[in-house]
Amino acid sequence: MVIIVTGFGLFRDYKVNASWEAVKGLPDLWTDKDNNLIVEEIPVEYDFIQTQVPEKWESKNPQFVVHVGVSSLAKKVTLEVQAHNDGYDKQDVQDRCPQENCCVPCGLEVEKTCLDLDKLCNNVNSISEQMALGFEACLSEDAGRYLCDFTYYKSLHKMKGKSLFIHVPPLDQPYTTLQLSQSIKIIIENIILQIKH
Repeated sequence: MVIIVTGFGLFRDYKVNASWEAVKGLPDLWTDKDNNLIVEEIPVEYDFIQTQVPEKWESKNPQFVVHVGVSSLAKKVTLEVQAHNDGYDKQDVQDRCPQENCCVPCGLEVEKTCLDLDKLCNNVNSISEQMALGFEACLSEDAGRYLCDFTYYKSLHKMKGKSLFIHVPPLDQPYTTLQLSQSIKIIIENIILQIKH
């Protein structure tokens, strides 16, 4: 199985983007030879997302796409239940908004992941507690109507629900880069269990 995992580049006042720092640490932790992770940094740009996500990886034939973004509002590792098609009026790093503030013209108002996120979240929290990893996951239904939400909607739409967006807090607020990487690894392991059964 091939899983694409992305983190975002710099934007606004962030000197470091916790999402990319966490994602780029995944290959060092990943030991599952049967399931291949492709990790990549993507820019905080609507045009890039509109034309490249997830089309950029079509030749790799991914079975699932995981996006990770940073949120100053996140206090835990946050699994996003759904994404929104419209309301994108905040400018990206190129000072642009998408046409008509929309992701997919005539698309559904909301797209949801195919995953059982209640089960996934409970499993991740149990594993973190058992292994004393020190992080906690939670669920959210509002990915923020910015590039995170936009990217998630685009992937859910194109991948027919086979996508997940994870929001992480800024580094050391409260989790280290390693804790964030470990949390994403455990989430992906649980995604694989769900989509294989």
